[in-house]
Amino acid sequence: MPEDRDDPDGAKVSLHVVVFPSYNPDPEPDPVIYLMGGGGGNALGAADYYLRTVGNRVRQSRDFIIYNQRGTHHNEPFLGCPGEAEFRKELAAQDLSREEADARNEAFLLDCRDHLLEQGVNLAMYNSVTNAADANDLRQALGYEKANYYGTSYGTRLGLAILRYHPEGVRSVILDSVFPPQVDYPSDSIPSFVNAIDRVFAACSNDASCNRRFPELEETFYQAIDSLQAEPDSITIDGKPVVVDDKMFLDSIYMALHPATAIPDIPQAIDAASRGVMGPLKWAIES
Repeated sequence: MPEDRDDPDGAKVSLHVVVFPSYNPDPEPDPVIYLMGGGGGNALGAADYYLRTVGNRVRQSRDFIIYNQRGTHHNEPFLGCPGEAEFRKELAAQDLSREEADARNEAFLLDCRDHLLEQGVNLAMYNSVTNAADANDLRQALGYEKANYYGTSYGTRLGLAILRYHPEGVRSVILDSVFPPQVDYPSDSIPSFVNAIDRVFAACSNDASCNRRFPELEETFYQAIDSLQAEPDSITIDGKPVVVDDKMFLDSIYMALHPATAIPDIPQAIDAASRGVMGPLKWAIES
């Protein structure tokens, strides 16, 4: 489809899509299309998870569809930054102040932006409005008159954009863990994270079993941060070592707060990390 719909003869973007047909020989005519969070999440890479948690139930009566939004994994163009994994590893291995690390991060991201612009990518065309138009075009290309959209996290913001700009193709929208348009993610995400982890500390303290196993969970959490900041650890993922510093630890706890089923395991993961055991956080680090 066009990168810029005002220039239909210009650059094109591709979306990778998977349609999981209904088990029912006479399915309902309107599928469920999953809207990935992130933005920029790799829905196809987590296809097995989404099938197990929701897709196979949907398929009892409807087709279930997942796709990767423009600019993300497996699509053309892919807006990933070349050499990012190596850069992160090198940065974590150096004894830098927070200011120095932030400056290098900024320089790396600016170089990435310049690289994408040199490739002819119009970065202004990667937003919720164009994503909503893509979802609507996808529905039509697959031959569905209406669709049910199921969005989580950023996918709820995308669902709201589809309702706003393309209501004609919507039968229903499910908004799970709403990320509304008025929320400014860069400024609101850290207070939200602090509020969420504080609730985990309080819940553990108020649960007799959790409090007995992890009596000082909040203190242990901050000890793990200090320890990993002073001396990063590592974990092997897909045969490659991944450095786990204080930032990676916080990112993994942040990811673990997303699925409700993972929240009860967070106290154990924090306790293990404070003792240099990163295994319980492996799936969140991979995310």
